[in-house]
Amino acid sequence: MTFPDSNAPKRKDSDFDSFSHDNDSGYILEKSPLLKVDIGLVTQFPLDYMHMVCLGIMRKLLISWCRGPLNVHLCSRDIDILSNRLVSYSRNIPDELPRKPRSLREIDRWKATEFRMFLL
Repeated sequence: MTFPDSNAPKRKDSDFDSFSHDNDSGYILEKSPLLKVDIGLVTQFPLDYMHMVCLGIMRKLLISWCRGPLNVHLCSRDIDILSNRLVSYSRNIPDELPRKPRSLREIDRWKATEFRMFLL
């Protein structure tokens, strides 16, 4: 999912109540059944660490380091060194953790737990 209009106004609970997103008319097929429940559809839902930090910030950061513009990305040798180090840690990771570290070359297939472990 992408958000092409990064300068769009922030949504408010009242926007959902009045169904006032004219720009979204091509995407919204019907009103959400959650509107019948007396909750704020913007303010009363928690922010999600997994999607915002692990799959959001960490994924973008690592991909830019591996494949980004020349002024920010790591050279192939450094990526290989980091990848080998990550893979070498797998024998020290207890079985209770859901995934073992994989190479940065496989970053497109990483799960949120792998990004979280890299962050830690």
